[in-house]
Amino acid sequence: MSNTQSNDSLRELNAKLLAEIGELRKKFAEIKVKNDELKDKNIKIPELRRKEQEAYAENAKLKIRIEELEKNKTDSSAKNVRCNVEITEIKAEIVKLRNNNKENKELTFLQSDNISKEMVS
Repeated sequence: MSNTQSNDSLRELNAKLLAEIGELRKKFAEIKVKNDELKDKNIKIPELRRKEQEAYAENAKLKIRIEELEKNKTDSSAKNVRCNVEITEIKAEIVKLRNNNKENKELTFLQSDNISKEMVS
């Protein structure tokens, strides 16, 4: 009987080992699928890093451009103030010249009138 018991024990052990092998094969297949997915993702990493570096470079360029535009805006604002002052001065000069012109016309008219009166007399 001991041979029979030994055979039965071996068969039972064999069945357990076969079941365990089946489970291990199933886990191995799952791990292989996961590994393949990770390999696919790893292939994309260098491209993503390149794109990230491009984005950083573009951001740096844009920051410099923004700084330049802000400086130009400040310079333009100062220039606009100077131009507005000049325009105000020119308008004042125009008003002054118009007044002088009006006075000259009146003086000329009075002189003409006096000359006409002298000629008549």
